[in-house]
Amino acid sequence: MQNHPNLSNALKDNDGNPQRLNMSDQDKIDVVNFLKTLTDMNLTNIDVVNFLKTLTDMNLTNDEKFSNPFIDN
Repeated sequence: MQNHPNLSNALKDNDGNPQRLNMSDQDKIDVVNFLKTLTDMNLTNIDVVNFLKTLTDMNLTNDEKFSNPFIDN
């Protein structure tokens, strides 16, 4: 990791230097594979539409039992 003005303090040590992530080769492969899923050009428009519909499930968002996470049931 390289130092940069926008690097989060969570990724710096007490002296302000970037911390090493100490990722194994498999960790690096896993991250790359995950990032590739975010730019999968094989997805069809219907896949994207169906995914977006899951984010706007009105039955879920309007269900009163999910309306306030601070109420003890």
